[in-house]
Amino acid sequence: MVMTALLAMGCATTKSLERKLTAYPYKAITPTEAKKAGIKLNSKMDKLYPNGMELQGDSVSQGYLRAWHAFLQEMMADIQAQGVTWDSPYRFSIRIFFAADGTVDLCIYNWDEDIQPTVEWKALFHKALDTYLNKARYGHPLNQRFSQCGSLRLSLK
Repeated sequence: MVMTALLAMGCATTKSLERKLTAYPYKAITPTEAKKAGIKLNSKMDKLYPNGMELQGDSVSQGYLRAWHAFLQEMMADIQAQGVTWDSPYRFSIRIFFAADGTVDLCIYNWDEDIQPTVEWKALFHKALDTYLNKARYGHPLNQRFSQCGSLRLSLK
């Protein structure tokens, strides 16, 4: 009886998290925005979207890694094609939560603190990133929800 109640409580919590994720109007979100929306990066999120590399254990496929690098390269090329350019090197961290079919459910990104872009530039970047994420698909889906993270540096040309 207690185990059933605990399992039901866990399912309700997962369903609540799923509702929050689908209710948020953007795919791209900062940690501050996630907190305001009630989306917490915690063990519940990790359970719902396990790390893609960890799902494969010791045998991470080259196809998976190539697909991740291609995804990031395509993302940055698309952002530039939307007219977003930069005149300073910026670094940011990114964690993308993928649906089982490889489409993006959510992307949480955060700028490193040493060099901060202007508020206006951040807004342009956010819009371009969100536009890309709405049409993007990961080239090596895992047939279950998963997440992948990385750190990117926008270099000067």
